[in-house]
Amino acid sequence: MRVIRRKSMSGKSEFTVFVYNGFKKDVEPLTLEGREIVRGILFAAAEKAGIEILAWCITPVSYRIIIKTTQGFASRKTEQRRPLVSFQKRFQQRVSSWVKYTTGREHGIWRDRYKLSQLHSTPETIVAVVSVDAFPMIVGLVDEPEDYFFTSYYH
Repeated sequence: MRVIRRKSMSGKSEFTVFVYNGFKKDVEPLTLEGREIVRGILFAAAEKAGIEILAWCITPVSYRIIIKTTQGFASRKTEQRRPLVSFQKRFQQRVSSWVKYTTGREHGIWRDRYKLSQLHSTPETIVAVVSVDAFPMIVGLVDEPEDYFFTSYYH
């Protein structure tokens, strides 16, 4: 896994990470109300973990997030990964609980383990942010990115 480290104003290293996952094919797609609830869960989990969200997109069947954290990707045996891991764990567990509660589903909802990809440079981060905001247009949900409510572009 590649690592990007930049010094922040406080002197701590910053890491920019692209995170994504999707629902299994047999999970019912999220409604507008469902996407609004998932958006609330996303920001609550980020606030609790102390992670800054740079860009986000919630589609009926997946999510994509770009986050910035001062905690890197150390060995799995160390505690340095805690904010990022606790954010992702809290987010996916809360969404899973909500989906299971509203649909009565008893099995898992996620396609597989979430994917993390660290971004190396400012240009790479900018391209990733644009691709996250344009994702609904890329997959054909809307004609223009500003037409899709559940992205950071709209907000």
